[in-house]
Parts: sequence; structure tokens; C-alpha cells
Amino acid sequence: MNPAGPPAGLPAAALAAALAAALAVALVAASALAAAPARGPVDYDVDDDGLVEIRSLDQLDAVRYSPFLRSPNGDWFSHGLAFPDPMPHMGSPGEPAGYELAADLDFDSDGDGTVGPGDRFWNKGLGMRQIPWFCGEFEGNGRVIRNLRARPRPDGRLPENGAGLFGALGAARGDDGGWSPCRGVVRNLGLVDVDMDGGSSLLGSGALAVVNDGLIENVRVFGRVRDAGRAGGVVSVNRGDVARSGSDVEVTGLSGAGGVAATNAWPGRILTTWSKGPVRSRQEAGGLVGGMLGGFVFAGHATGPVGGWERVGGLVGFLGRDALVVTGYAAGRVDCRVDCGGLAGVPDGLVRDAWFDARAAGLPGERGFATDALTAPGGYEGIYARWDDYDVDGDRVGEAPWSFRPGGYPSLVGNPATTARPPLP
Repeated sequence: MNPAGPPAGLPAAALAAALAAALAVALVAASALAAAPARGPVDYDVDDDGLVEIRSLDQLDAVRYSPFLRSPNGDWFSHGLAFPDPMPHMGSPGEPAGYELAADLDFDSDGDGTVGPGDRFWNKGLGMRQIPWFCGEFEGNGRVIRNLRARPRPDGRLPENGAGLFGALGAARGDDGGWSPCRGVVRNLGLVDVDMDGGSSLLGSGALAVVNDGLIENVRVFGRVRDAGRAGGVVSVNRGDVARSGSDVEVTGLSGAGGVAATNAWPGRILTTWSKGPVRSRQEAGGLVGGMLGGFVFAGHATGPVGGWERVGGLVGFLGRDALVVTGYAAGRVDCRVDCGGLAGVPDGLVRDAWFDARAAGLPGERGFATDALTAPGGYEGIYARWDDYDVDGDRVGEAPWSFRPGGYPSLVGNPATTARPPLP
């Protein structure tokens, strides 16, 4: 038998024809491959603004591995799985300063109307892992992230001690375990249909972040946040700035809850920000902030119902001696047993030109007015005559972030100047 010969039963002519056809196909494929342009490095900063563009959930998740920001898990390989073949500096003119959304994102990735096992980041119901901390800029560009979800592990705790897209914003943990400040900014972002449950966590839960030491500006949150400790519609603990933002979130806590923040501590500031979702906590429940240990609120309002056992207020549950509220109002029902207030449940701090709707709250008080008194003025007049006198940013010009419509409560139009603050190193 000749091993080099054709297989038995196959004519030599047919074999030659088959080999010729295969060779022709191979030559065509090789020609097409040679003609096709070679894939080069990818530009992930097309507009050259120093922000890496996020277009998918995998790229959002890869922020935790950022090798050019102060990331706890800086890792070019893991980051590169979501951002393959990058140009130098990801295409940015220099080292990137952060990320920006270039598309709306939805955790209902299969589009069936519910978040479940068929979705990309279902993770056995726990949702996408939290980004432990973030230093840099996260620009939302007016886009939204939908159906962000978090659930506690079977032991009742999340590994990052609370539910939130970010664990800490504006602070980084060093190799020695200590925390240091950094520039952390989130702007122009919407979180829609969030459903966050932190179980029983140490620091509490907030839709955007557990702890904010940076700047949150022009962020809107809609959905639900729960925690058996503290819960906030935007953040759990605020020690930075929350400005020109809003929350329509059902917030439920046990030791503290607020429509925007469960706790505000010095030097935290909540500026030109509103809340209109229902808030409930056994203690320290506030329409805007549960407990004000320090810092201040400027031009804030809350219109949702607030309930709890003690230290419950339409705007702030507990207003400590080192805390300040300057201009604002509350117009929601307040239900409580001990230390209840239409504006603040425990008003130990300083209040300037802030009021509540006594009829809506169902409570009397020296800062309570009839609905007509709050809705009749058409400008900075009546009980609002001093509202444009306060200079927050130090330019010796009073801020005027309010819009008035006779027959309605004042609304906020925002004032970017109120976010002025020397940058952190």
C-alpha cells in the first residue's frame, strides 16, 4: 500500500480538483485579510477631555481596576478586559482624570423588564459589586444608569459595609489601612429605578455612595434604598458637598434615614438640593437629612412624608448644636412619638429663614405657616424676603437659587457658584 497515494475509491482527478478549490479559497481569504485594515490601538477618549468613555456595564464595573486613578485594585489586565487594545493614556492627551458616560446603561441587560438571573450582573441576586472607593471625576453627561441593584449576602452584610454604587467618594485607603482625601467628583448623572438593600451594615447605604467626602453635583436619584442601620436617598454619610441635586426615593432605615443623606457631618454641605420621597426610620428621620451632626444645609426643601418613633422632622430629624440650616422649607406629613417637628425634630442647631407647612405636617410650631403663606409669594417677598441675602460662596453677592410661582411652593433652579470650595490635594 502506498501511504502517499489517494484514499481508496477517490479518483486522482477528483482529488486534484478538490485541492485546487481549497487552494483558491485560501488565496481569496488571504487576499481579503491583507486588504482589510489592521485593527490599531483604540481611542477611549474620543473628545480628548481627559475622561475615559464608558459605553457598557462591563466598562462601568472595570472602574474598580482603574490603573491611572487611586484605585484599590489598580490592574491593567483586568481593566483591559473591558477596555481592550487602548492607545497610550487610553487616548487622552495626558494621564486620564476619570471617566464619563457615553451611553445610558441598564442593569436589565436582557431587556425583559425585570432584573433577574438572565441579566449580566445578576450575581445570584447580589447585583454588581460595589466600587470600593473613587478618586477622580465621573461625568454623567446627563445620562442615566437604570436598575442598579444591591442585596446583602446571607449573613446580612455586604462585604463593603453598605449598598451604593461607590463605597467612598473623595477618599482613598492606603496600604496601611488609613484613609486620605482625594478629589472625587460625580456630576450630571441620573440613577433611575435603583433598588438598594444594605442589610445590616456598619456605615449604612446610599444609592450613589455610602460615604461622600467629595462633590456630588446635579445628580438625580429615583427608586428605593433600605438598610437596617442608616439609609440615604443619595448617600448614607455626607462629609463633602451635595449640590444642585434631587432625590425621589423611598428611604427606610432604623438608626437614621434621610431623603438625601442619613447623616451629615462637618464639613459636609447640602446645597440647593431637594427631596420628595417618603422617609421612615425608628429614629433620626428627616425629609432631607436624618441627623445633622455638623455642617450646613443651604436652600433645601423636602415635600415627602416622614415617619418614625423619635427625632423626626420634615426637613431634618436631629439638628445638632454644630449644624446650621439656612433658607428652605418642608411640606410633608410628619408622624412620630417623641421629639417631632415640622422642620426639625430636635432643633438644637441654628436655623435661619427656614419654614414648614403646618397644615401639611399636621404639627404646630414657631416656624410653621399656613399653606397660603408659603405658596402665595411670587418672588423674594413675604416670608422669603431674606432668601437672597445669604452669600455662600464668598463673592459678597447673595445667592438666588429659587424660582417662585404664585400658588405653588418655591422650586430650585440651581446655582453652580454655591459649590465653590478650594480643591482637595
